[in-house]
Amino acid sequence: MRLYLKAWLFKLLAAFCLATSSINISLAQYPDRFVHYRSIPTNCVFWQSARKSYASEHLATAIAQSDVAMDKYRNEEQWEHYLFISSFKAQLQGENSRPQEALETLQQARERVSGRVDPLQSIELIENYLLTARVYTLVNDYQMSESFFIEATKLLEESGTYPEVLAMTYFTLWQLHSKMMNSDKANTNITRATSILQNQSSDYAKAILYFIQAERLDKTQLYLKVELFEAAAKAFEKSGARQDFTYYTTLMKLSQQYYAFQRDYDKATRYGKLAEEYAMANSMSQAKVYGLNFALGDLYRNFNEYDKALPYFLNAKQITSEVFGTTSLEYITANLYLGRLYRNMKIYDKASQCFNEVYSAGKSGWKGRFPHEFTLYGELARLYLQWNKPDSALGIAQKRLGYEHRGKDFDLHDIPPTPRDSYIIRYYRSLAAKIEAYKRLYQQAQDTSLLTHGINHCSYALKLIDIINDKALGEQSGIENSRRAKAIASYGIYFNLEKNKHKQDDKTVRQAVMYSEKANANYLKYLLSSRYSHSEVEDSAEVALRNQIEEIDLKLQEIGDNVSTEYNNLHNQSLSLKLQLANTVLNAKPKINTTPQRLNPIIPELNLDSLQGQISNDMAIIFYHIDSYNDDSEDIVTGIDKQSRRLIRFYIDSNTIEHTTTQLSAQQVDAFAAYFRSLKTGDLDGYRLYGTTLYKLLFADIEQPLSAKKRIVVIPDPLFSDIPLESLPIDNTGNTICSKLATSYHYSLSLWARSHSKATDANRLSFAAFAPDFSTLNGNPAIADNISITTQSNANDRDNVKQMALLPMAKQEVLMLGKLFGTKAEGQMLVNFDKVSKSEFAMQIADFDIIHIASHGFADIHNFRNSGIYFSSEKSIDALHLNEIYNLNTQANLVVLSACQTSVGQKVQGEGVMALPRGFMYAGVPNVIASLWKVHDEKTKQLMVAFYQHLLSGMSYAEALQLAKLECISNGFLPTDWASFILIGR
Repeated sequence: MRLYLKAWLFKLLAAFCLATSSINISLAQYPDRFVHYRSIPTNCVFWQSARKSYASEHLATAIAQSDVAMDKYRNEEQWEHYLFISSFKAQLQGENSRPQEALETLQQARERVSGRVDPLQSIELIENYLLTARVYTLVNDYQMSESFFIEATKLLEESGTYPEVLAMTYFTLWQLHSKMMNSDKANTNITRATSILQNQSSDYAKAILYFIQAERLDKTQLYLKVELFEAAAKAFEKSGARQDFTYYTTLMKLSQQYYAFQRDYDKATRYGKLAEEYAMANSMSQAKVYGLNFALGDLYRNFNEYDKALPYFLNAKQITSEVFGTTSLEYITANLYLGRLYRNMKIYDKASQCFNEVYSAGKSGWKGRFPHEFTLYGELARLYLQWNKPDSALGIAQKRLGYEHRGKDFDLHDIPPTPRDSYIIRYYRSLAAKIEAYKRLYQQAQDTSLLTHGINHCSYALKLIDIINDKALGEQSGIENSRRAKAIASYGIYFNLEKNKHKQDDKTVRQAVMYSEKANANYLKYLLSSRYSHSEVEDSAEVALRNQIEEIDLKLQEIGDNVSTEYNNLHNQSLSLKLQLANTVLNAKPKINTTPQRLNPIIPELNLDSLQGQISNDMAIIFYHIDSYNDDSEDIVTGIDKQSRRLIRFYIDSNTIEHTTTQLSAQQVDAFAAYFRSLKTGDLDGYRLYGTTLYKLLFADIEQPLSAKKRIVVIPDPLFSDIPLESLPIDNTGNTICSKLATSYHYSLSLWARSHSKATDANRLSFAAFAPDFSTLNGNPAIADNISITTQSNANDRDNVKQMALLPMAKQEVLMLGKLFGTKAEGQMLVNFDKVSKSEFAMQIADFDIIHIASHGFADIHNFRNSGIYFSSEKSIDALHLNEIYNLNTQANLVVLSACQTSVGQKVQGEGVMALPRGFMYAGVPNVIASLWKVHDEKTKQLMVAFYQHLLSGMSYAEALQLAKLECISNGFLPTDWASFILIGR
């Protein structure tokens, strides 16, 4: 057997992988120029002519010239070359929409060489079997396809060569059996494929293994999926297999992952351009390039670069029409993509025309259901919504919901049962389209029955979101899901409050509060459910692997692009663990039933009666929600969200739940950011101007009930979660909310309700304080990565190495706090202002009530996992990152982060701010004090000392922080000096 053949075999098998998204697909998915990998004699004029004709799209001419070349090799009894040319001819026939002729060509070749070649020594004969199997899928004869794939595996196994090809063949069998709904055979084949590759040490085998495992993961496991595709691409490059078609497929998959799911334009275009370069370098014919046109067009469409996208889609439509015909899958796909683009461009008549062509081609060219029929209904629903035809959208979305339930009829307002769990996300999208249609129809007709239907669908959609969380791998997938929760909750609030307008009913307002709760910290609540569950939602082995991966990846981020032996070792460890994680997930027994019901809802549904019972007479909770009907995907189509937004405020005390709704103007939205800038920079004029605006917006109409309160808990919307509301000026006399009320914050009502503050005597508190020493390392100035990555900074700024600024007041701060606790408290105390590493810190904090850290903090809003706090040792400076904070072992009731920007982070709709307090909350700490911007060293010390003085006198955390701030105000501090620190907790 000849080694040059291996690459082409992978091309053939990878082509099958690309094709499995639909049942019928033409041979155009095969790569061009596979002859580059063969030792075909260059003196065959007819063969060279056939190649040239093929490259220029003259398929009929190429077929005729192939016949002449076959005759030449048959007469010369060069049977291996004869088999090769016959396979080439069969491919051409398949591309020319003549699959039956292709099968005849392949069969005739097998019969002619029978007895003339050794099946175990003829890789060309194995090619024949693989291609025959593939062609049978074109005519939907899966049984015959299966038999030829199996015959190919037998020959490969007996020959004992090409283990990667054998593994890929088993992988294609897994895909085939999955389509045939034969799970037992599918599982057997995928086990064989992965076990073969795991026993190989070559980079090429690793590349195929990474590719296969990435392909098997579904859309709820995007973080791991993209990691494995990237690992596959690097392994292909390292092995020198850049001409391998599976490498091309990997590039295409990566581009799609980054534009469709990760929203990373730079990486999406980078991989897309690499794929385009591959196509040009390998002289791929137009018949193959059409798929690349789809991918690149969709890339630019996703980033709203419609002018760049349109030529790609028009080119794809022309190619598919000329090469494959107007009833082919390729033509259907081209119209689907082009119609989607026209919809985005708001050229609705052209979009409708393209979608009608899809429907006509499907019904005339296919028996029964046609490829992309389900997708077509989703596109039509979105089109009708944008075209403001909600009645049509409602009907087509319902047709899509019931698509998997063949032979069953559902009424327009029914909610069909959820199909198998692999379809949950697309089922959710159909629900979302119906929900938006109900909203539009209600606005047109004011029919209150539509509100009821909308509420029912919202409740069901939120249950599906819980199920998707159960399947999510990694925080990125969970955050994506949180955006869905925010969008659906906004609809639920809208429907309930509209009901309340028609019929004043306290139940509708309370139900609106319940939906607001679903729009906050959705994934954090899920994580806490898992952490505190007696029967864990997540598998413990899976959690342990994810923790190991996060720890290693953080080390890789710290090393940066400085590739070294250490980097390579860590990178290999990470990939090995990611493969283990993929195996753990893929081999786990399904956790999800076919009914939308959480298995372990450990954090129970919020009980408002119980919540109000926890609210003392002197306090109130103020819950803000800004509608967001867009879930950062195309699941929901609405033009309202970007034009104007509603601010809903719920006021909750021990007896009352009230609400107000305000339509936010653009100026009011801008005022939030302007006020924050004024606070940070000390701009007093801006502070008064924008602060007064925000006070009127957020508090003016509840002044009377608040006049009887001493404390408030604020659940802010992410839009203004970085604003300390107690700093808002009440009037022109300099009074602020801080002068009237003690203020604390939280991520959601249910998390506030289940949090606690230990009823420990203030004089018996145990206290640990840390002020890491950054003076020198081994006698040299201490240096570290940029210690201040702000909202204006780029994450790449971490590559700039600077001397670590000293914090002389931090040492004085902890010394003074030590004296306070030493004289006023009897509990255990630890004060450390020497060099202490993060690992030493983690070991020392387990049993303290209060943990105080005076250090450098940093926030990375581009990758929130990088945010952290710096510690030091004799040898290095190391950062305690957010992901590491999650796993701290502590019983603390309060953590004080006396550092810069410790409450700054990426803002996520439906989740809140991804910042350090979130990590401590997950670690079990119910109360965290953190900062919203850079703070002055000396003034921070004064604020902290005052806080602890009041705390040790018996005040609550919120009251002690309020009094400390008031002292700072009386001492002439500007708002920028006293307002940065906020309490998140009870």
